[in-house]
Amino acid sequence: GLIATVGKYFSERFRNDISYRAAVIIITVISFFLSIFGVDAIIYVAGPILEIVYPVAIVLIIMNLFSDYIPNRYFYGGAVFGTLCISVLQGIVAAEDLINGFLVKIGAMPMMGRDALSFNTTVSMLRKLPLERIGVPWLLPAIAASLLFGFGFMLLEKTKRAPSIHGGV
Repeated sequence: GLIATVGKYFSERFRNDISYRAAVIIITVISFFLSIFGVDAIIYVAGPILEIVYPVAIVLIIMNLFSDYIPNRYFYGGAVFGTLCISVLQGIVAAEDLINGFLVKIGAMPMMGRDALSFNTTVSMLRKLPLERIGVPWLLPAIAASLLFGFGFMLLEKTKRAPSIHGGV
């Protein structure tokens, strides 16, 4: 079911470039190779990515519930920006082992060993954020940036329409 759905999506999205049959074959082959690594390896790599993406998705879903009351798109942009400021840091912290393993593997840090980079300062800062204990440290930055971007845009638009102190419009 999932392969058929994704195959249909990509064949419709890229009509002139890829057929449904080719999309299904490509997805099946990629899925086969990913399955060789096992669920633990996939989660190990996907975890940091999801740590970044999920908060943004949650914010956008919540904002879409109230879209009738949101006056401009800059509120959305601000919310995404505020969320990403925190969730990217969370993703980097979640990827610490992955990053260190990669740096050691490419020989970038041969003398330092597996714990070459430490994100203890970042972890400490994230733990001090409001609402971190309930798992949403990105919520207040999302709200603040949303309001700043949205009302900032409205203020800029208002000053563009207002007469200038120099006599022009």
